[in-house]
Amino acid sequence: MTVNNEEFYLPAVGERIGNLKITGTIASGGMSIVFKALHEELEVFRALKILKPGHKPESRKRIQTEAKIAANLKHPNIVQIYGASLWSGTLPYIEMEYVDGISAYTFIAKAGRVPWIVAASITAIVCRALKYAQERNMTVYGKNYQGLVHRDIKPANILLSNSGEVKLADFGIALPGTESIHTTGATVMGTAPYISPEQIDGKRLDRRTDIYSLGAVLYEMITGTKAFPEKAMSKLIRDKLQGSYFPVQGLEPTLPSAMVQAIDKSLHPEREKRFSSASEFESILESCIAAESDLPVDDIVSRYIKNREEKSVTQTIVNAGRVQSRKIFLPAVIVSAGTLLVLGILAFHFFKDEISSGPSSEGVSPAIKESIGKNKVNKGVPATKKSVRPRKEVLIDSVNDTTAAKEIPEHSEPKLDHGIKAFHKGDYRKAIDILQNFTVSQTGHDSENRIRLLLFESYLKVGDYKNAKQLSINKSIDDGYFYLLKGKLYHALGDTKPAEKYFLKAQSTSSIMGPKVLPEAVYFWALNRDVAYKKKPNVENRNKMILAWKKFHQAFCNRSGHASHCSEARERLKELNAL
Repeated sequence: MTVNNEEFYLPAVGERIGNLKITGTIASGGMSIVFKALHEELEVFRALKILKPGHKPESRKRIQTEAKIAANLKHPNIVQIYGASLWSGTLPYIEMEYVDGISAYTFIAKAGRVPWIVAASITAIVCRALKYAQERNMTVYGKNYQGLVHRDIKPANILLSNSGEVKLADFGIALPGTESIHTTGATVMGTAPYISPEQIDGKRLDRRTDIYSLGAVLYEMITGTKAFPEKAMSKLIRDKLQGSYFPVQGLEPTLPSAMVQAIDKSLHPEREKRFSSASEFESILESCIAAESDLPVDDIVSRYIKNREEKSVTQTIVNAGRVQSRKIFLPAVIVSAGTLLVLGILAFHFFKDEISSGPSSEGVSPAIKESIGKNKVNKGVPATKKSVRPRKEVLIDSVNDTTAAKEIPEHSEPKLDHGIKAFHKGDYRKAIDILQNFTVSQTGHDSENRIRLLLFESYLKVGDYKNAKQLSINKSIDDGYFYLLKGKLYHALGDTKPAEKYFLKAQSTSSIMGPKVLPEAVYFWALNRDVAYKKKPNVENRNKMILAWKKFHQAFCNRSGHASHCSEARERLKELNAL
């Protein structure tokens, strides 16, 4: 295309822009087009947003401003910016994080209606991103600004990765501070069904504008229809200014009243009556969610996205983590006698027979996308009373190279015996129900510590991260296996920094569970660094990841019992050209 005697053309598939090679098209809008590109040096994909030919000077300025603003935002729930420049010396482009997944727009289109607990979780995560942006100080074109208003919150700008991450994208018309950087005249910035009444009125905007737009997205996810679907602009404006929309409970009668109130408050035409901040909106949403499920919002979204084809996935999310403790009230003298009996039996089991209870390599996934929470019976569906034949499996391959796990003797104390057997059968919910009643005596005793470790592992197996975290805080044990489990907990939650800390601590701390804790700790340390690199693919993280995989491979792959881990390590090192 020729504009003002200048030649403008878009790159084609196969062409290179710096270290990026165009491999396909992701999306195309009125002003720009987004390509998928391979960063050949880092061997990762990027998204490349480039201005279309025939642009106005104002459009060129806007895409440059978007790059400047987004470069100031470094948050796990905001699409990251890596750089900006000119294609062929004429068309500005932005190199961005590539999110392998779909937008909430496509998500709604495919699902029709999203279960409210999932929709609320997605919204709560977007609130985190908005909270960060709303409190961020930044310098743009040499001027300092306090806070940011996105101005274009809509389903198309909320991205959902295939691993369950939620990312806010497109700060193309974002507003640093409260005044527009660029001249807009009488133009209303934003997307009609989601803009706030004050955007229509041309009033000065603040963070409550984004609350309104996000409330409109939440309404649409839950009901499958827009709160303001009118195509006639005059009617849409009138309805927004009057706060006139079809009541959400009329479309979704089973929606909890607290959720109805939250949506109505977010969509109030008077911004003074909305949530005052994204943080307040998030807090209310999480309270509604907590009344139905003990899972963190990130885990709810991840489970649903990965398993949305399963009809029972929503009920699984609601049921997850809701383990009812059965308290036993007995006279003190009987409890004391019972405690002594239990401790005696435990000592017999754990010291005479060396029953193993370390982390199993069976079911351990090679990446966070199959996190600890997925290692459970029937993907989180509560185990039935019909159980499989008892297995002599262990959490680690074995306590040492020669001692394997043994069956619990028949003369064990019945309830405790059942709990330990349930654990080894993979009935972790039953194990939790029983074992959590046997962790209240003589802190520090080896037998009690082993039961706690069984309980900790069981919580992780069923994805009950809330109780796992609580146990790890209240019942800390200076033991390598305890630190390994704590590292797994943070690894499953996607929190790589504390996971790194505990995996390293597990490597340097002895354990009552035997020597096999060490290779498991090094293995998960490598997995965790792999995840950290994928989240932030820079040279430093790549070198750290390679070092961890090499350490595992060199230290343990000449021994038996780790064939699956070694195969994985070799394949990963080959992929990285490091073997």
